[in-house]
Amino acid sequence: MGWAVAARLPERVRTFSAVSHPHPAALEQAVAEDEDQAQRSHYLTTLRRPRTAEQTLLADDAVGLRRIFEWRVPEERVEDYVRRFELPGALTGALNWYRASPDGDRIDPVEVPTLYVWSTEDVTTGSTAALATHQYVSGPYRFEMLEDVSHWVPEEAPEALTRLLMRHLLAHRG
Repeated sequence: MGWAVAARLPERVRTFSAVSHPHPAALEQAVAEDEDQAQRSHYLTTLRRPRTAEQTLLADDAVGLRRIFEWRVPEERVEDYVRRFELPGALTGALNWYRASPDGDRIDPVEVPTLYVWSTEDVTTGSTAALATHQYVSGPYRFEMLEDVSHWVPEEAPEALTRLLMRHLLAHRG
């Protein structure tokens, strides 16, 4: 959704920072052309199924939800997330983000200064989509790759991510 807002409302967005998720058009292109990315993106089909996704993720003491965190997020945080997602409607609200995400072909290139942070061990986004994202940014663009970090960048590399975000924000303060 951030990509769509940055593209559609540049007058309201001073800068844009994306972590892990590439521009949706880059992702769609990669899914169509790269078997690895097609495999990585298969989870989206499950997450977009109303009620089925919630039942699958919360079944058996939320084992499916716990598995999403790849054993890369500290267990106490995972337990906190599971408790919150078990609240009525909470997981549905989170999954509705996936269900409402616009198609990549409906999102224009982003004009505002953009930082995209991707990590080499991200199981959902491969390098094809990550490296193609620059094609969908017409404004100043910076791509940062974090080595040996999973999809859960804020959880695994908070200091590195904060440094990158602060550098980006300070460079484009108005």
